[in-house]
Amino acid sequence: MKNEIYILDEKNKVSSKIKKTFQKNENFIFKNVTKLTILEEIKNIPDLLILYDDSSDDILNVYEKIVQNYESTIIPVLIIVSNNCPQRQTFLKNGAFCCSENYEEENLYYSIINILTLLKMNRSINPLTGLLGNMQIQIELQKRFYQPEEFSILYFDLDNFKAYNDFYGFLNGDEVIRFTATTILNTIMDKPEAFLGHVGGDDFVLIITTKNVKKLCEEILKNFAQGISDYFKEEDKKRGYIEIINRKGISEKISLTTLSIGVVQVVPLKYKSIVEISEAGALAKHFAKTKAGNSYFVL
Repeated sequence: MKNEIYILDEKNKVSSKIKKTFQKNENFIFKNVTKLTILEEIKNIPDLLILYDDSSDDILNVYEKIVQNYESTIIPVLIIVSNNCPQRQTFLKNGAFCCSENYEEENLYYSIINILTLLKMNRSINPLTGLLGNMQIQIELQKRFYQPEEFSILYFDLDNFKAYNDFYGFLNGDEVIRFTATTILNTIMDKPEAFLGHVGGDDFVLIITTKNVKKLCEEILKNFAQGISDYFKEEDKKRGYIEIINRKGISEKISLTTLSIGVVQVVPLKYKSIVEISEAGALAKHFAKTKAGNSYFVL
């Protein structure tokens, strides 16, 4: 798949030069955008956005609008600035890459290549929650598995989440997923050894020392229960369920979303492999989900 790079350079100071530098690389597509159209254009999520800072306040204003827009925060931004640009530190502090307008072509070429390579490496980070994904979860689990210390793995899953998504829409569903991640993170703030990963969808994995794991589950579930009601309409909260039409056209009453936690306590020699631990996790989560309401099960 080709890399799409959008360039905002209305005075054409660097645009032609960049395209010429990449003319022999067929893996790149360049598109020029304007200050008026950029916010609409980047909804297509280009692989990289390059802004040329012409020392006016316009580019700073454009950049601030970009970073304030949640949809565009996952787009890496490279800003080409003058050597004495007063806004350079502002750009850097807000997460942009910066490059001098007096760049050497080869340096710019490999800077762009390296930015995109880094982005691909970090694609394991879930853009919705900012948590590390499957690859890093497996790496962390592998590290812990070969250490002599006991540890526990908590597998999280939202109950009746599909019904919530269908009824309230995926944008509200995304907010519930973010809330779930935040709730877990806030509960483990005093546990620096803890690792929280986002498998995808409404599934999370927490790897932590085994000490007081039951108490931790209870705290997480308590905090979740206190906040989840904010994501339901008042009438649904009073009824205690949402009413949806299933695929067969029949009305169904679905309980409000709850959280289930399957816990696997890993002690030396109990499990032969990571696969066995994963299978135990699926079983523990299954038992947790058979209980009504917010619940956990320790295997």
